[in-house]
Amino acid sequence: MVNLHHAPNQQLNPQLRTFRKFQPYISNTFDHPTITNGPIEGINNKIKVLKRNAYGYRKYTHFKNRILLISRLYVSGRKEKETKQQLVA
Repeated sequence: MVNLHHAPNQQLNPQLRTFRKFQPYISNTFDHPTITNGPIEGINNKIKVLKRNAYGYRKYTHFKNRILLISRLYVSGRKEKETKQQLVA
């Protein structure tokens, strides 16, 4: 992308160094435009909102279970039983 070793203006050298440092990651953005960190950001936002609304849980395991429940990372066996009952009826 950029073949400059030194910028024509000395004030641009730090920016050029930063660009060269992250150049593989920047090119990956153009090579794979459909891959994004949006889903992870959404989960992080849900956790932050839960922390704000929770006013503190007494046990960390309760807080962790609530995060898993809210973000649908927890799959219970109860759902499978319900689907089996629906198939019979």
